[in-house]
Amino acid sequence: DYLQEVKMEYIDYIMGDHGKATQEEMNQLITNFLAPSSQTKFYIHISTEDHHYKNHILPFTKVLDRYGIFYELDKERYTNHGDVGEYYKNYAAEKIKEIIEQNT
Repeated sequence: DYLQEVKMEYIDYIMGDHGKATQEEMNQLITNFLAPSSQTKFYIHISTEDHHYKNHILPFTKVLDRYGIFYELDKERYTNHGDVGEYYKNYAAEKIKEIIEQNT
């Protein structure tokens, strides 16, 4: 469920209500854009100690697996979510350089 931490008033505003069917419909909206023929590649960085890992990233990677969409999951181990920038900036720089080199 991608909506675990979304405030209900946001769901009400977008969908008109926040019942279980509405939440399932909004979750489906997220996955509908993931066509099996997609050329999209996801590069994901996360700490295994961050609650986002278990609650959001792992369920999302299951969806990507189901659709056969490429992703790379870069995992580090740090407890403060605020530290993500320290780890992500190096990962992002490496991936951007790699992607540019592959496409030139």
